[in-house]
Amino acid sequence: MTIRVYCISQFLFCPYKLLLNHIHDEIKVADSKTHLKSRSIVAISKRLHHDFLDMIRMNMWSVERGMVKEDVIEILLNGIPSLIKNASENIIQSFDLHTGEKLEKEWAFGIKIEIEILALKIIKIMNTTRKSGRELIEMMFPPSLNSYLIYDSYLDLVGKVDKIEIMDGNYFPVKIKYGNPPLRGVWDSDALEVVAYALLTEREFETDVNVGFVEYVTLGEKRPVIIDSEIREGFFRVMDEIRDIIYGNEDPEIVINPKKCESCEYSNICEYSGLLSIN
Repeated sequence: MTIRVYCISQFLFCPYKLLLNHIHDEIKVADSKTHLKSRSIVAISKRLHHDFLDMIRMNMWSVERGMVKEDVIEILLNGIPSLIKNASENIIQSFDLHTGEKLEKEWAFGIKIEIEILALKIIKIMNTTRKSGRELIEMMFPPSLNSYLIYDSYLDLVGKVDKIEIMDGNYFPVKIKYGNPPLRGVWDSDALEVVAYALLTEREFETDVNVGFVEYVTLGEKRPVIIDSEIREGFFRVMDEIRDIIYGNEDPEIVINPKKCESCEYSNICEYSGLLSIN
């Protein structure tokens, strides 16, 4: 059984959740519809984000020096509402009207903020470099491989990298995240997933990867993850623990965290409720 990169987040959320999700087939079958819906929404959200960036690249050809923020925002928004509407219609067709309308509002709000931040960045860079928007496209949006699936038998690992940016022959894996980031840096689970993507990228393209990124869409910023020896060692320690769980060599203890436990999809079958009452 090849380990998937998303197992890292499940393990750090709760090792017992990882066990329930990957060992007990009856549990997975019972919750298959919930998992399918969640994964489909994530896939559509990521597709929307990729299409959004492609549209921004096109729109930047019309951005000129001397424009004020409102003018830049208007240009960047061109065609974006249609992308959001198409994405929400896909959700409605796949699930229901309520989910589609709810996500459409969330996407529109998040993209509006991202464009406002992006407009300020563009104006600042144009003023500094004396270049027009079209001249900044490759600087701000380097060529990339999107949703790139990599399997490596040596690592016994498979994962779909959200984006691999390529600059001057260097490869930079990027994890796209829609949740709220910590005040500083990135969440531990995000950092280790970036490490996994970096190792897969190194094997796939026979190169060295010294830094990756987590792109927090709600903030419109990318935060770096330095791929040094310390974080690599930490990654392999976590992978060893995951293998022990998945391959059935070890049953993990239940980690009690009331907030996490209440939001976990396995709370109705997990023993956490009994342990909470004892504690």
